[in-house]
Amino acid sequence: MARDGRIKAIGFDMDGTLMNTKVDYDKLGRIVQDEFEFQGVPEEIIAEDIKANSMTHGLGWLKANKPDMFNEFDKRIGDRATEIEMEFSDLAKPYPGTIELLEDLR
Repeated sequence: MARDGRIKAIGFDMDGTLMNTKVDYDKLGRIVQDEFEFQGVPEEIIAEDIKANSMTHGLGWLKANKPDMFNEFDKRIGDRATEIEMEFSDLAKPYPGTIELLEDLR
């Protein structure tokens, strides 16, 4: 394979690009709502955010009522997302040709 000297790096989104993976996207999509419920954000505020596809009202409530949890919110959401994404990681398999492609790119 001919190489273009201008290319210094190539980045990939592994999930679904190079690897055949299984991720519970419904569960992944509920992380924020579940965290708001866990923190005691009122249902009507959560409902407003769901309707608006937003986190603005819930985050505002957390900041005003539980400032310590507001500061930890991103980390808790990120940690939970990683857990969900890893649930079936042992089942992930490279798509046909992936290994050869990566070897050619070396």
